[in-house]
Amino acid sequence: LEAHEDVVVRMVGFIDLNDHLRPYERRLELFPPQDFLNLQRFIAECELSIAPLQMNAFTQSKSELKYFEPAAVGCPTIVTPTPPFRASVVDGVTGYLADVHQWRERLELLYRAAKHKTDDYMRMVETILGDSRTRYGWDVQGAGVLHAVASVREQCRPMTGAGRVSRAASSAATGPPS
Repeated sequence: LEAHEDVVVRMVGFIDLNDHLRPYERRLELFPPQDFLNLQRFIAECELSIAPLQMNAFTQSKSELKYFEPAAVGCPTIVTPTPPFRASVVDGVTGYLADVHQWRERLELLYRAAKHKTDDYMRMVETILGDSRTRYGWDVQGAGVLHAVASVREQCRPMTGAGRVSRAASSAATGPPS
């Protein structure tokens, strides 16, 4: 924000501005949490996305959601290299991995590429659109979702036979509700 007066940062969610961001308030777009479709629209209106995470046990197990949500709408992302992000992002091809000491350099690199719509930037946009469709598209994930639903349905199937007690029988046995 200091280096580029033309940068506007969009944040969605529960946000408390800290003292470091207050000087830039006029260049911050703050929105409350959004449903999935509106969030995708908000992301699609951006040239780049960031997912800076602290390195701890919790963030080590977070999914690659903050890579594939922006990728699905052609928005390159810079991410902290947690295991899920390292497995999803090919550095410099489908986004950027940034350790603590690399954030400023990666932000500058992607900012300039996005601002000038360089060939590398446009190639990254096309690559992430294809990657998100190939790896995370509904048609690819459909079988896994159906399997999960069938598994849950099987686990929730009511007992049959002698051990089964229906709600009607149960409430009748204990008397009417008071």
